[in-house]
Order: sequence, then structure tokens, then C-alpha cells
Amino acid sequence: MLPINTILSMIQEGLEFLRGVVTDIQLRNLMMIATAMILHGRFNLSAISRAWLKERSANAFSHCLKKAKINFKEATLALARMQQQSTTLIGGRFIIDDTLEHHSRFCKFIAWVCRHWDHVFNKTAKGICIVFLYYSEGKWIKFPIGWRVYLKENAKTKNDLAIELIKEALDRGFPCSVVLADSWFCVKPFISALQKLGLRYVLEIKTNATVQVPIPHTGRKRKYWYKKKNIVKFMQYVRKPRIIGFVGDLETGKPDKELYTIKEKVCKIHALPGKHKVIYSYDKERNSHKYLITNELTWEGVKVVKEYFCRWVIEEFFRNAKQHLNMEGACVRSEQGVAIKLLLLTCIDSLIHMKIAKLVSGKSQSGALTFQSIIRLAIYENAE
Repeated sequence: MLPINTILSMIQEGLEFLRGVVTDIQLRNLMMIATAMILHGRFNLSAISRAWLKERSANAFSHCLKKAKINFKEATLALARMQQQSTTLIGGRFIIDDTLEHHSRFCKFIAWVCRHWDHVFNKTAKGICIVFLYYSEGKWIKFPIGWRVYLKENAKTKNDLAIELIKEALDRGFPCSVVLADSWFCVKPFISALQKLGLRYVLEIKTNATVQVPIPHTGRKRKYWYKKKNIVKFMQYVRKPRIIGFVGDLETGKPDKELYTIKEKVCKIHALPGKHKVIYSYDKERNSHKYLITNELTWEGVKVVKEYFCRWVIEEFFRNAKQHLNMEGACVRSEQGVAIKLLLLTCIDSLIHMKIAKLVSGKSQSGALTFQSIIRLAIYENAE
């Protein structure tokens, strides 16, 4: 890896919103750490200190992360203002998801590390469980707007933390068209809170959920005039499925191609408040089944499926944070150090996607613009 000559222009200009929130020395240290995260993909303070051509002690970075007085509420407010001023937000998607920041070494020295069930690997692992709220509007406008650390000893659940993030984002002026989340958030407390806020949502529901099927009144007394039926069996009896795909071409001999089959039905989900539209989506090529619910009963099944597919951008954010910004390699031990790391991750992801949106609007690049391509451009800038 090449040594670092100076702070990247993208970081120099992008983190100016923190001026006044932190001191000038703290701001310069944060800019240097952010530059090293982009160019070298490491969050080791000794490695960051060695990477710079100019002399810089690792103790200075350590003091900034551990003992410097930083008001995180003011910093996140300043970040929200910068994100809103960078572009005109009409109304985007709020995407909720959680990730586990694994730590195989030095677990007992790192703050907020607990034992959690990792549903990706289906085993218990040590790490920091973080709930993120991500904003996505159109194809190019996307960035994280909040995070919370989930601790088992606290009374707050992941659903409570997610609702806190959504309320905070609404108070700060972020417009929301729909809330997207996976099946782990498809529970009564989360849905009830969204309904009280008057928000639309599209959520994946687990296959063990049950539907309330009405029973015709016969005159005799019954406690419940419905019977419970598994959602999978319930959707099997829904007629008139809709097939989405491409029509073949007789001249070229290209056959018809089915992308996925959709069924939809308005019903009452047991243990969930209110009526919902249930959408069953089957991907024939991948042989995958998904069951989605929404409180927007007028939406067609195709629109619901397309909205839920937009949830994938938060998975891309997790991948970029772990693979390119070394989210899991950081061994900072204090709570403030972990908080600064998460703040820098949020800032860097926002700045990179804002630069992509700017380059696309200016049409200054002919090739594909991705997170990785912007990092390569930053490496070229440092090399020059």
C-alpha cells in the first residue's frame, strides 16, 4: 500500500460540517482517520499512524477516540443537515436492519460486545449488535441516517431502537414514503408503532404466521368466528396468480422467460393489528419463496415486491462497511471510540454516495460508478 500524503479532498470538504461541533485538532484527526479508512481499509491506530508520511503519533488518535469531549447529538444533527442540504429530498424509503460486528479477538476489551444469535451463520457469536436506519430515494440517493447499539441487559428491544431511529429521523426532517424491514421486525409492537406514526410499510413475514379465516355465522354461540390457518397453506388456495417476465420473440426464437409469480390477498393476520395485504412471490430461477405484508391495501402485488427489493441497499452498506472500511477490524476499546467509528462509517458512506450522485448528474463519467470505483479514484488521487 502507498503511504498517505494528505487528506483526501472529498474528506476535507465533506467533513467541514463538523467544524464548530469539534475542535480543529479533533476535526483534523478525524479527517486523517477517515482518509486512512478509505485508502487502506484498516482501523488499526498504529497502522494509520505509520501510513501517513508526516509524523503522527498513535497516542494522538487514541486520545481523540477515547478522551476527547465530543457531543454526538450535535454531530449527528450537523450530519443530518448536511445530508438534507446536499440534495432535495422528496420522500424516500426508511430501511431498518441490524448487523453483528464480529470480534473474534480482544472481545473482553471492546465496549458493547455481547453474545448474540447470528442468524446469518445460525450460531451464537460475540460481537456488537447495531440497528441501522438507512435512507434510499431513487437510484443514486442513499445514505445511513442513524444507528443504535443493542444491549441485552437493556430493557429496550431491537424494535424499540428501530422506532426511536424512525421518530428521530422524522423529527429531523427526513421525508418517509414507506418503511422496509425483514421478518425479524414483523411483530406486533413494531407494526403498532408504525401505524400510530401513520407510516406505510412493507415487511417480510415468517412462514409460521397464521391467517384468520372467517367462519360463517350459524346461529350457535362461538367465542371466535374465525379459524387460524397457516399463511403458506392459505396462499396456496388463492387463485389467479400473476406471472411477471418477458415475452419471447418468434423471429429470433427467444422463448418466454418467467421472472416470478405473484399472488395477493387482503386478510387479517393473527397477532398483528389491522388488515394487511399478503403478497406471495415465487422466483422460479432461484426457487425462492417470499411472503410480504403491507398496510397499503390499494397497492398492487408487483409494486409491493419492487418496494421490498429496494431493501437490498442496506445489505450493500453492511458489505461495504465490513469489506472496504474494515468495520469489524477496529479494536478500539472505549464506548466513545466505537461511537466515533460508527459516525465515521456513516459519514464516509454518505460522502461516497453523494459524490456518485454528483458525478452521475454531471455526466462526467462514462463508466459504471460504484462504491469501489470511488475508492479507486481516491487511491489514484493520493498516488498523484
